[in-house]
Amino acid sequence: MKNLLIIVPNLGIGGQELVAVNTAAILKDRYNITMATFSKEEPGFTPDCKLIDLDIPPLPGGINKACNVYRRALELKKLKKALNIDMTLSVGSTA
Repeated sequence: MKNLLIIVPNLGIGGQELVAVNTAAILKDRYNITMATFSKEEPGFTPDCKLIDLDIPPLPGGINKACNVYRRALELKKLKKALNIDMTLSVGSTA
């Protein structure tokens, strides 16, 4: 099976989080699914797949936000290489 990475900012209660968790549930029989989040918020949903928290929460301020985008991109690149990810699905505008 191919390896699929689903990226969502967090798993708090909300629409994009529900979309990510439901997508993982629908595709779990066809793909090895890993879900990555950027911050540990109180989870409103529990995905039925491997879950990795990158622990790069949002930061205030323009320069901090720009640095965060760069840090997240680097960590995702490392994660994709380590897990041999074939496809990535990003859910949400900050994922």
